[in-house]
Amino acid sequence: PKKIEPELPPLDEAALLKSVVKIECPADGGKYIGTGFAVKGDVVITAAHVIVDSVNEVCTVIFPNNRRPIHYLKGAIVDLENTKKRLNEQGIDFALLKLPALDSYPEAKTIYPNTYPYIPYPSCSDSKMLGDKLLHFGYPSNYVDQNYLSKLDGETIALADIKGIKDQLSQDQTFTFKSPILGFTYDESEHHPYMVSRVASFYGDSGGLAFNASKQCILGPHRGGTIGKGAGE
Repeated sequence: PKKIEPELPPLDEAALLKSVVKIECPADGGKYIGTGFAVKGDVVITAAHVIVDSVNEVCTVIFPNNRRPIHYLKGAIVDLENTKKRLNEQGIDFALLKLPALDSYPEAKTIYPNTYPYIPYPSCSDSKMLGDKLLHFGYPSNYVDQNYLSKLDGETIALADIKGIKDQLSQDQTFTFKSPILGFTYDESEHHPYMVSRVASFYGDSGGLAFNASKQCILGPHRGGTIGKGAGE
């Protein structure tokens, strides 16, 4: 039977678009580029593989204006060693960056006098999400210099557990990172660490906001992957 969702107020999409950031972390001879999103408490969430090989524990966090990454700020990687350990040993591709307090950061306070933009929605608490409409936000490589905040529609088609770890080549084929081996399931009786959405993904999207539009809640950072011949996250 078709699920009946409770009526929700109109989605504040403008708030989502203001809070999804481009992330650049320094590398030997270049930089690692990905996406993240700001939540309350001056915290930015991203995928661990975006930041774990950074040669510095401070990355550039670029907030958008009209969907273009404009405001260049800084964020410190939170607990880098344990973030690496969780990714490499457990397959948990999740990381946090901490933005400086505005009162101690004049460059940011001139842009955001009171608070950094953040996602004004909770994390998803309902495990029953198969078939839900999803939104995916990121700065993909199919835009020149990854300078445009993309929004793509998705749909939950499966859930997944972590069955092991493997080495995976990045989408731009420039570096290798640890990736979980996933076991797919349709069990909605409990939360699972990953879900699959039917949506295209590109280099640069990693760490971007995966948002459940049906329930208006945050799923977490997304990462590219392939199931069969279809692109998924």
